[in-house]
Amino acid sequence: MFEFYYIGQKPDNCSLKNYHPPLNAEQLTEVLPKFDIYLTASEEEAGANHVLEAMAAGLPVVYSNLGGSIPEYCRDHGKEYSDFSQLVDSLSEVAREYSHYKEQVLKYNDTNDATIEKYCKIIEDVK
Repeated sequence: MFEFYYIGQKPDNCSLKNYHPPLNAEQLTEVLPKFDIYLTASEEEAGANHVLEAMAAGLPVVYSNLGGSIPEYCRDHGKEYSDFSQLVDSLSEVAREYSHYKEQVLKYNDTNDATIEKYCKIIEDVK
């Protein structure tokens, strides 16, 4: 059994039990570590800062394989999915093997400067 908590923008006609409006970076640093797993459904996202914030807070990430840059960031720090059934399976696996996934994400130590350097290298390689 999972308990889902949603932080962010949502349509007005959407009702969620555990919902909190968007938080700023300082608030996120206090709130994110209270959770166990970060789930994202983002697709084709070019710069996924939210998953970087989650990993920096020590949360394994369950993410869509269509997440744009997200699979690249999270490959060693969580589990991907391609449809709803696989999302449930991936979430269950991360929960079942939580100590392994937690250990992997705690190895994540990219700083903003390191991330910027990686972006610059990608851009330079494309030239």
